[in-house]
Amino acid sequence: MNGLRSASITVVAMLGMWSAAASANLSVSPTSVDFRTVVIGDTATATVTLSSAKGNKRRPGTDYNILAASVGGNSAFSILSDSCMGMLPAGSRCTIELQFRPAVVGTVTGVLFINAIATDGTPVNEQVALTGTGDEGGGPPPPPGFLSVSPTSLSFLAKCNYEQASPQLVLVRNSGGQSITFQGVNLKSRDFSQSSGNCPSAGSLLAPSQSCAITVSYTNIRKGTKTAEMTVSASSNSEVVSLTGTCTDSFSP
Repeated sequence: MNGLRSASITVVAMLGMWSAAASANLSVSPTSVDFRTVVIGDTATATVTLSSAKGNKRRPGTDYNILAASVGGNSAFSILSDSCMGMLPAGSRCTIELQFRPAVVGTVTGVLFINAIATDGTPVNEQVALTGTGDEGGGPPPPPGFLSVSPTSLSFLAKCNYEQASPQLVLVRNSGGQSITFQGVNLKSRDFSQSSGNCPSAGSLLAPSQSCAITVSYTNIRKGTKTAEMTVSASSNSEVVSLTGTCTDSFSP
């Protein structure tokens, strides 16, 4: 048993060495990019270089298949050009050109993700931290963020006996030029319910022109017309959507 355990430990250690060696042979430079301050509407660019070590007779280099490069974190960052997709032979290099185009005032962050696989099958995942600051420059600042909803009222009609009417959508949008903090949806009703769907969670930012949808449902509980108000709130303002639901035995869908 001790012999098997020792062999198992040796294999795991060797796999770790191969993975470390593959990662060491693929270098990414720089590992972080600061685009500094850029006036809103202008752009700044930076280049990230991937290099595969050439190696020698004792320790030959490794070829890599660059599978994907993508940017996450903020839409102000994007990939302008990419010469790295595909095979990167040992001793060669390629470049990824990045662009920063701020839309709002303030500092934003992002990440460049690089996924590759060595010829021995070892996966390699690298990240480059991205930072940039948007500035209003000499011109007027962008208009403040403003929460808007559409429509501002919904009407539902359903058959009685606890049947549900067809759900309807309310579009929520930041109609201003600066980010606002989404604070959530408030609806207290026995007859109506809502699902925030793709809206950000409370406390998250809603960027300029960013939108999301709220699904509103009505299920009758008793005959007659029922009303309620749904409040959508952000750091800038709150909007109210009026809800009306009617239950009738004569309704034919």
